Amino acid sequence: MSYNHSTYKAFLMKVVIVAVFIQIIFTNLSWDQSFPMIKYVDELMALTGALYFTFHFNRLRSSKSLKHCILFLGIYASLGFLSNINNATSFLPAWVQLFLDLKIFALVLLFCHIGKDINISKWMINFSKIILLFNIPFLIFQFLDPNAYFSVLGGKLEGSGGLQIGSHIYQRGAGVFWHPSQLAVFTCFTTYVFLQLKVKKIWIILASAQLLCTLQRQEIFTLIVGLLLASMIFPTGERTKMRPVKILFSTVLLVIFGYTFVSIFSESLSDYVSMNLWSDEPRMVFFVNAFPLATGNFPLGSGLGTFGGYSAFLFDSSLYQRLGFEYYYWYREGIYMTDTFYPHILAESGYIGCICYVLSIIYLFRYLSENLTKEGKKACFFSCFYLLFSALTAPVMNDAFSIILFSTTPFMFNKNSTRLKIKI
Repeated sequence: MSYNHSTYKAFLMKVVIVAVFIQIIFTNLSWDQSFPMIKYVDELMALTGALYFTFHFNRLRSSKSLKHCILFLGIYASLGFLSNINNATSFLPAWVQLFLDLKIFALVLLFCHIGKDINISKWMINFSKIILLFNIPFLIFQFLDPNAYFSVLGGKLEGSGGLQIGSHIYQRGAGVFWHPSQLAVFTCFTTYVFLQLKVKKIWIILASAQLLCTLQRQEIFTLIVGLLLASMIFPTGERTKMRPVKILFSTVLLVIFGYTFVSIFSESLSDYVSMNLWSDEPRMVFFVNAFPLATGNFPLGSGLGTFGGYSAFLFDSSLYQRLGFEYYYWYREGIYMTDTFYPHILAESGYIGCICYVLSIIYLFRYLSENLTKEGKKACFFSCFYLLFSALTAPVMNDAFSIILFSTTPFMFNKNSTRLKIKI
């Protein structure tokens, strides 16, 4: 019996997506320690992607965009290791951190290979609808009885606090997801896909409502800005005379939203530039310390695995001690240590290395957009923008769930591929 190659790849992609969602659900269970291997699903997938890239290197390097991606990534890695030599730091944390930094490239290339000849948009839309419906009772459970919810779920969320607006503290919705940011990523993905594929409005409303329940300001802001930029850069066939009007309207809307965003969620704009905020807020502390490290070691950095990444948290805390991080309660408790991304890249590889890493991701998604329709290229732009912008306040570059969702997005608009008819 012969098997259709596209059907096999579609099945493989669906297995991976379902496996990632299972990982999230089990991580949220308070008894997830009974399944320790579930935590390493994303690392296994990244290793698979790395092996695929190794065995198909000669064929992949024929792409000009991928050549640029590899070039800039090589410069980043070289500067990182030279920084380790310059600062006489250990190479074990460096190799571990480099593997984590390569995760996004391995996963995107793997999904590019799987998804380029197929279209699972019908299945993915139905699967997303099921997840949205499945999450409703868990959200209700969380808001009605938080204590009971945290006794069963919320293994990673309990104690993280809500969002304080004025004198009120609002709980962040997560439901069956292990953290509100995970639900926010999923609902941003579903909202974008539902809007672009013109799914019934009730599903767009449901996805948007669950996104708002998370109170994740960064993800909400990134979604809106990404939609506006994508619509301006990839217009949908309107008359040329209408484009300036559309750009002007989008700009005005963005300014209004940005002002409202800052006004509602911060006591004053000066909070963002005052040293009082920087003195305790983890993300700002990492940013504030990253620039002096990059400047002091220019053109190199502090070395891979020394600052802001999981490897530094796991292996080497000597730089943190020299910077006086023992003062911060979150450092002593070992929390918020990897909640942002760019400080780690900037400090460890320097200004040049940081720029090269960002350029390598841009060229990676440019490679992903090759031979796709206009809608697919638009989705590539949105996915790249979402990941790069969200990385300011979230470790999405090392999060397999976020990477896989937004690597899948472009191929949901691949109308020239085999469309599978799957009933759910």
